[in-house]
Amino acid sequence: MNQMRGFWEEFTESMRAVVGICLNRPNAEKGLDASLHGFVNSFFAFIVLIPLFTLLCASQWDIAYDPNLREFLAPGISSQDTLNISFTFFLWTRLAVSLIHFLAFPAAMFALTSMLGHKENYFGFIVGWNWASIPASLLFLLPVVLFKVTLAAPLLAFPLMALWLVALWILWRITRMLLKTEWLTSIGVLVLWGALATFFDLLYSALLV
Repeated sequence: MNQMRGFWEEFTESMRAVVGICLNRPNAEKGLDASLHGFVNSFFAFIVLIPLFTLLCASQWDIAYDPNLREFLAPGISSQDTLNISFTFFLWTRLAVSLIHFLAFPAAMFALTSMLGHKENYFGFIVGWNWASIPASLLFLLPVVLFKVTLAAPLLAFPLMALWLVALWILWRITRMLLKTEWLTSIGVLVLWGALATFFDLLYSALLV
């Protein structure tokens, strides 16, 4: 019980810090535990993300078996004929790929921060990034979940797609403030994160064919 309460307190404090950083509140980053203990605990953010990823998988599965929407999916799961797997298998393998991406980015950033001369900011940055992934993932998720709704009401697509820009801005802001890099370098970090996500998605799609 004490461990759960401790996690909840760290979660709420970290989320307040993320909001504070995005709102440019003074010393907001002090709400993040940039120690080794806080660094390790921040990876439990993935557990919080599991329900969101599950909802995303359910939406993708629904689209995959909609003959009118298969064309919008990634290669490898673009038709019912090639999707000869169960939803349970799809869910757990997608969660596994998401976890690999969640872990691969900090590993790549460990090398990159050394190259950029910002190694001293690594722990704090990853702590903030991991916790910021929760609201960012929620914003990335909504347009996918409401995809069919936007087909019926196309005007909704524009504000929903704008949520992706907000999510990217949150991650860019976290990078800029915690890694203490220039704005262009911070964009490069987002490109690296997106490239890793694309790589693992394409690899997963290829394995399904």
